[in-house]
This record gives sequence, C-alpha cells and structure tokens, in this order.
Amino acid sequence: MGQRETKKIAGLLLRWYDRSKRDLPWRRTHDPYKIWLSEVMLQQTTVRVVEKRFESFLKKFPDLESLAASTEEEVVAEWSGLGYYSRARSFLKAARMVVAEHGGSVPPSAAAFGALPGVGAYTTGAVLSIAFDLPEPIVDGNVIRVLCRLFALRGDPAKAPLKKKLWALAKELQSPARPGDFNQALMELGALVCTPRGPLCVECPVQKVCEAHAGDLVDRIPLAKKRRKVQSIALAGVLIWRGGRILMRKQPPDARLLRAMWLFPSIEVDSPGEAPRRLTEFVEGLLGAPVEVGETPLETIPHSITCYKIRFSLFPARIDAKSIQRRGTLRLRKNSHLRWVHPREIDTLPVSSLVQKTLGAI
Repeated sequence: MGQRETKKIAGLLLRWYDRSKRDLPWRRTHDPYKIWLSEVMLQQTTVRVVEKRFESFLKKFPDLESLAASTEEEVVAEWSGLGYYSRARSFLKAARMVVAEHGGSVPPSAAAFGALPGVGAYTTGAVLSIAFDLPEPIVDGNVIRVLCRLFALRGDPAKAPLKKKLWALAKELQSPARPGDFNQALMELGALVCTPRGPLCVECPVQKVCEAHAGDLVDRIPLAKKRRKVQSIALAGVLIWRGGRILMRKQPPDARLLRAMWLFPSIEVDSPGEAPRRLTEFVEGLLGAPVEVGETPLETIPHSITCYKIRFSLFPARIDAKSIQRRGTLRLRKNSHLRWVHPREIDTLPVSSLVQKTLGAI
C-alpha cells in the first residue's frame, strides 16, 4: 500500500470522525490517568455502561495518587456493576507501580507503560496515542472488523499470521499528525458504522476504497468467532436478617464465580430441591449455630457472567432464636468473611450486579 493511499484513507476517516464522533467524557481530556481509566473500563463493557460509572469513579479516585492509596476492596466496590473485576485489581496494582516507580506520572513510553500490570498492546497504543500524541497503533475488535473489510482479509484474526498483518496495517495507516484521533476514528467507525451485523455501508467514509464492499463480501468478513460453550449453573443463597441488617459473605479467592466479591451466603446446587438442606448445612457450618431455611425461594433470578448462565435462588432463613439466647450475642467467627450489612451500605462493598438485581426483586 502506497503512502498516497494511506494518507487518503487517514484523511477520509479523520474528516468523518470530526463531524460524527460521539461526545464522551473521556474525549474531553488529555489527562493520561483519565484516558487510561476509560480504556480499562471499556474492555468487555459497553460505552453506555461506562458513561454512567466513569465520573463517579473519578469522584472517588480523582488521580493516580488517590487510587494507589486506596484498598482493593474500595476499588472493587466502586467498580461494581462493570464486571470483569480482575481489571480493577490490575489497574490498582499498576497505579501503585506508577506512583512508586514513575513519580505518579503515566510513563509516555511503550516499553515502560506496557510493562505495567494489566496493560497490553491495545491499551498501550490507545493511551499513548490519545494522551501523548504518539504514533502507536491499536487493534481491538472494532479495528479488526474495519481493517479486515477494508482490505478483504480472510482467515482467523485471532491467529498469529492475520493478527500480525492487522497490527502492521494499523501502524502503516497511522496519521503522524493526529495519531490519537485516527485510532479513535477507526474504533468509532467500527462501533457506529462498520458493525458486526447490518453495517451501514452507505454512511461509510471509506466505502469507495473498501475491498469487501466492492466484492460483496461484507457479511462474510471477518471470520466469525467461535462461541464459547455456555455453562448453566444453579446457585442458591440465603437471606438472613438481624437488627435491620443482612448477612453477607465474601466469596473465597478460589471460588468459580464472583471470587472475592460479597454475596448472600451461597452454594452451587445440582437441583433446586436439594437447596434447603444443603444451605442449612452450609450456613450452620459458617455460623456455628442452628439455622432454619425455608423450603420455597423468595425469588429466582437469571443472571449471566461471561460463559456462565446462572439461575440464582434466594431462600429465606433465620438463626434459631433459642440458640442465640443461650449463647448471647451471635459473634461472627474470625476469618469467616461474614458481615452484617445494612441495605444502604451494600453499595460500599464489592458486590456483583446479581446482588442488586436480587434485592430489587424481593
């Protein structure tokens, strides 16, 4: 591809971006921390959801120093509802490294920035190009789709040969004068026009040079991803009230679902019918006191997490009153990760949207 052709494509994309880009909060700043935060949030999460959470996160952690000084529980709690919580944990670790090793300033170097926890090639290219105007390329799902169609590239974008070619093309097409805007233009085109299904080719600024459009191949390029097999899981939990507070349990680090998140005391079950008996044994083991679990769930909530399709049943339960009278105040065991939480305080904990969904339904 000649320099003249690359300049033409870059020019068409930038002119379209200037008149068509969405007004998003992270596009109103050149602060590397805020741009980095937006890129981490946007991974595996929709723009609409991130728009709602971006400003609230910044109110809590306005800069890298305040983020680095916080606890993991505080950060994950503020991340609640965005999913993929490992991103928040890695972001916190990276912030602490930036403060400790780079004086609190995001390093404008691909080698240094790319060495931080949770920072891959895409995040490196996005942050350095947008925040520092460095000519770093990016390749994400939207860019893959745009480039594969633009140059009629067949094959699997997840495999090394095509992946390498896509990164080379993204580098070759880069606009030296406006690298950040060019990268955002590629992503914006994929998000708004060159969509996976039903692309709006008539609105595409590069339609006339698109090889897939010329060859009537748009619906067949790029090669569709193989869908991960979805696993169905029955999850059962208990709702125990005491003094206006709800018993919550922090999932263990080795939990298959929602590890290190706060949830109603819960277990996986093979069938709903066995839940009351299994829950009784489980909660009595946690509390060291007799517990009565109802036979009928208060609510059953469908929920999805990555490749898991969950049906969560919440059962009413109570601690045996005579046991409490004999023992006095029921004290939660040390290291049991149990806590009595007022409903108004639940948002201060790292909780899944499953908890909010369940509370809203009962």
